[in-house]
Amino acid sequence: MRAGLLIRTEAGRLALGDEALLNDYLLYVELQEQYDPMNVRELADMAGVPEEEAHRIVRRLISAKLKEASRGSSELVDTYSTYLALKQRFEYAD
Repeated sequence: MRAGLLIRTEAGRLALGDEALLNDYLLYVELQEQYDPMNVRELADMAGVPEEEAHRIVRRLISAKLKEASRGSSELVDTYSTYLALKQRFEYAD
């Protein structure tokens, strides 16, 4: 619910978020297959670190890459940067 994919209605039921948000999520899932062949749990196992530490590392890497991409222009132009922005939005939203 943090990313807004599910919203609570006035009646207390869960409903899907708006169409644009769902389209962004579908794009994220498609790009994930290309750019993230393993999940964070698998990465943590391979690196021999706790899963929480792997999540901290991934957050720092995403932030650094997005900051680097945004220096070149105000818009993210390549698909990898788009993927990272969507990953940050859907997996690491505060």
